[in-house]
Amino acid sequence: MATAERSNCFIVITFGDDLHLYLPGQTMTPLQIGNQSMTGNTRIRFLVLFSVSPDKMDAVGDFIAGQLSRRFGGATLLYSTENSTLTGFWAEDGQQFKASYEGQVHKEPIISLMLSVLPEDEEEAYTLIKKNLSAAAKRFQLDTRYVHVETMLTSARHFDIRAIR
Repeated sequence: MATAERSNCFIVITFGDDLHLYLPGQTMTPLQIGNQSMTGNTRIRFLVLFSVSPDKMDAVGDFIAGQLSRRFGGATLLYSTENSTLTGFWAEDGQQFKASYEGQVHKEPIISLMLSVLPEDEEEAYTLIKKNLSAAAKRFQLDTRYVHVETMLTSARHFDIRAIR
């Protein structure tokens, strides 16, 4: 017996023990999850935000993005510089879940790292993100404490621009 669920992001159809995910606008070709092979363009995207002093951003960003690229083939790095292209704001009590926050609001330069991986690599990617940020904190003597990590289900597409000409 087949069942189907629709969310704003994807459609899940189960056939017995088989799970198939479909993204909006995607040809109805199943992505088989679990012990079966996966085809298609589904990815898990990590957005990682953390504070680093501007004088260490190049070295820290290169180190972390380089380490993750060795395993997953690439990462995207955005960070603020003296011109502050990315700035984070946070309340001292921001880690608590409250209706409003009384703590002092801090402003700091941040690095934003994006990493997209296959769904079956999600846990390994999260482990390597934590491991490499910890290594960078020791190596570059960072005073970074809290790291914000978001994950999103996305669809990846690639094309060769030269093939379009």
